[in-house]
Amino acid sequence: MSQLIMFYMWTLLLPYWKFAVFAWSYRWEHYVVLVPVLLHCFLATFYDTHFFLDLFIRGKRMRLWQTFKLTYTFQFLVNAGIFITWPFMPLFVLNFFFYCGLLVSVWIAYKLCRSLVREVREFFNKKQK
Repeated sequence: MSQLIMFYMWTLLLPYWKFAVFAWSYRWEHYVVLVPVLLHCFLATFYDTHFFLDLFIRGKRMRLWQTFKLTYTFQFLVNAGIFITWPFMPLFVLNFFFYCGLLVSVWIAYKLCRSLVREVREFFNKKQK
């Protein structure tokens, strides 16, 4: 029972931690994939933390709908397309999409965190003046 409670606690507080631990356990077999996965986990945790700080402390409620609409609509369309065409696609095409998605997701997370850090700096600079 205590493991289940710990699992739910980690899931709610740091959801990307589980992916990082899983990737780290396979570091000797898949060392090329480890770095982008760990970077993505770190950047996504950073973004989620600041997102919830914006949501609950600064009261930016519109960002929730904009983020949900853009991110999950795109993910749903891509995943639905891959699910439908999965039986017909050769393995090298699927591997190409997987590794491109893995590397592009790190870049997207980096861009989101970079713009978020810029917003936080502007917020604190306005507050100090």
